[in-house]
Amino acid sequence: MSFCRIPPMPQSLAPRRLLLPVLAFCFLSMLIVDRPLALFLKARVGEGGLALGHALSVIGEAGWWYLLAGGLIAVGAVIAARTRVLAGLALVRNGFYLLAVLVTSGLLVTALKAMVGRARPRVLFHDGVYGFDPFVFSSNWNSFPSGHAQTICAAMGTLMVLYPRLRLPALALAVAVSLSRLMVTAHFLSDVVAGAFIGWTTVVVLRPFFKD
Repeated sequence: MSFCRIPPMPQSLAPRRLLLPVLAFCFLSMLIVDRPLALFLKARVGEGGLALGHALSVIGEAGWWYLLAGGLIAVGAVIAARTRVLAGLALVRNGFYLLAVLVTSGLLVTALKAMVGRARPRVLFHDGVYGFDPFVFSSNWNSFPSGHAQTICAAMGTLMVLYPRLRLPALALAVAVSLSRLMVTAHFLSDVVAGAFIGWTTVVVLRPFFKD
């Protein structure tokens, strides 16, 4: 792993190339996939699947990744003060990069949740309502985008950029945690895709500010 140099970003993963496909996918998913998929998962996922989904969802809670960002900053500061200045400062930079990605993407998702006002799957299950009611400011109406998908993809995306050797396990964890939100029917498919895209986009957009 390199602590001093961030490797180049593959152009195929640039958000500008993914934006239109993601928007189209989310729109079509809202129209024809989200509702029947949620009802299917509600009926078919058993207790074991729900337990696994809830366990994975815990990993997507933002607190863990804020702790990691703070840990990188603290450890880097100690290393810089005691022994290897450049390596320590690089860790501090990486910690602030992760922190900035988490905060920025989290604020964006929070704002979109309020503006979009999408009913969560549980509203569909309990009341038969599938739709939107912007600026309701209720947990039942903040399904889009998924905050857990945003958080885990922001965190894992940052680690993938900083430490290329972690790309496969980081990607696997991001996918598993994101899919867990479907397993526990906390979100619709398009919610998860949108949250993941916002997390990854923030990783890429903020990257130039944390280069050497």
